Amino acid sequence: ARFDLVPASRSRRRRSDPSAPLPMDQIRVLPLGISAGSPTARRHVSATAIVLDGRTILVDCGEGTQYQLMRSPLRTGAMNIILISHLHGDHLYGLPGLLATLALHDRSEPLAIFGPPGLDDYLDGIRRTTQLNLPYFLRTTEIETGVIVSENGFRIEAQPLEHNVPTFGFTIIEDDRVGS
Repeated sequence: ARFDLVPASRSRRRRSDPSAPLPMDQIRVLPLGISAGSPTARRHVSATAIVLDGRTILVDCGEGTQYQLMRSPLRTGAMNIILISHLHGDHLYGLPGLLATLALHDRSEPLAIFGPPGLDDYLDGIRRTTQLNLPYFLRTTEIETGVIVSENGFRIEAQPLEHNVPTFGFTIIEDDRVGS
């Protein structure tokens, strides 16, 4: 998957304007898996965590993502967005296990998953065949080009990439801050 981080201008938010977007004070990128196709002894398949002021975005969820999350400083409970670039196994076969583990850990907060057409069918098949019942609300969105998430402080845009199946790259853009 491809993703870009676009910081806002260096200007600061005016304290007198409470409607101004909150600035991103901390942005961290943690590669959890960087191997292609199949894992190696030292590298797991595709997964990257992006932390924006404590909010965690997971880009792809290949096999072994849970193990890598346990080894990382991240709290999986802080994860509120998962982006799936395309429906090849090395990018999403870890997703059913992660969803089930979040349920076992009593997650109650909603979780949003964005991915290409076919994502809903994939997850419906998992639910139907494995009896995956989640105690939290799972919102899935099959994406198209453009803005797919707009939250206080940032937005995420999806762009199509060339591959042999529908594939998206993601850009995370920090909102501009009002100058002082």
